[in-house]
Amino acid sequence: MLAVLEEIGLTKGERKIYLALLELGATSVGKIIKHSKISGSKTYEVLDRLIAKGLVNYSTKGKVKYFEAAPPERILDYIQEKEMKLQETKQHAQAILPELQAKQAAAQHQNDAKVYIGLKGLKTAYIEAKKDGKKGGTIYGMFIPPVSEPLLSFFPAWISDFCKRYKVKDLMLFNERVPEIDLVKNIPGVEVRIIPKAMRSPTEITIIEQNVIISTTGGDQYFTTVIRNKEVAASFTEYFHSLWEISKKVANS
Repeated sequence: MLAVLEEIGLTKGERKIYLALLELGATSVGKIIKHSKISGSKTYEVLDRLIAKGLVNYSTKGKVKYFEAAPPERILDYIQEKEMKLQETKQHAQAILPELQAKQAAAQHQNDAKVYIGLKGLKTAYIEAKKDGKKGGTIYGMFIPPVSEPLLSFFPAWISDFCKRYKVKDLMLFNERVPEIDLVKNIPGVEVRIIPKAMRSPTEITIIEQNVIISTTGGDQYFTTVIRNKEVAASFTEYFHSLWEISKKVANS
């Protein structure tokens, strides 16, 4: 019984006093305090709340107030009122949802930088950056090293999904001719080139819209930084194009 009364939203004090009134019938505050073992000041507060909920009534005889529990069926009415109020609150929440979503989107597009550690962190960085992809956009990847074994299946699947979902181009500059090139070069939207030997780097850089992902993907230790800044992304994109022009194209098969 107590559990049900708790589920409908009655506090411990409200439950005690409501049950006391069911047992006592119309009675004075003094008897309610004695029966429920709740202090006098608290009892008046609780009674006011129960009256507001329609679960307790009172009458006055002389100068004394007598309180009485409303019929138990009133509990069903109270639940129905709560449901109606909740539905009304839900409608209000739905009305302001676009505004709340806009605030969150604005916050997400502010400049920031995040660091991800480990293999799972690296994958998370790339998966989260994908959310900023735009239809018909371009992904830029440069200084791509030979990829370590745990990433051999991840990156081709990530690239294929990205290109298919957003119809984007993925321009990829590898440090050298490596077997994984064959895993990605025939994916629609992908174009691969090899960076001149003198310009190679051990750190891979990927640019997705305003995101610049700087990661170590070729060794056993994975350390990834994501910079979210339009100016920084534009600077790296410009650098990419200067390398693209002097790199060797890898033909599709």
